[in-house]
Amino acid sequence: MVCCVLIALVFLLFPNTALGIATRFTQYVVTQFGLYFIILSSILLLTSLFIALSPLGKITLGVDNEKPEFGFFSWIAMLFAAGMGSGLIFWGVAEPIFHYSHPPAFASGTECGTFYSNYSSAGYNNS
Repeated sequence: MVCCVLIALVFLLFPNTALGIATRFTQYVVTQFGLYFIILSSILLLTSLFIALSPLGKITLGVDNEKPEFGFFSWIAMLFAAGMGSGLIFWGVAEPIFHYSHPPAFASGTECGTFYSNYSSAGYNNS
């Protein structure tokens, strides 16, 4: 947790430097270990499937013979809701910002800025 906070502070205090370091690091890792990442992710996927489908997948957490608190469909619903919620929270902000900063070819920057500023305040002040 402390590492995450420190990294976030570095990115907040020195955004250009941190972004440059992160970009160089990502480029280095992708060029040097690109194939290994694909192989590693495939191995992890196959290992997870093996564990899930083998007798090891029958091991439960908690007390022996205890009934699960949530059923299968409840777990699926919770996973779906968590995935949709996190996606909506992220893309609800990221997509409009992306479209504002990269307007389509048929719209000039001032038209886009005017549209988004009018659109964002339309729901709050209709006078």
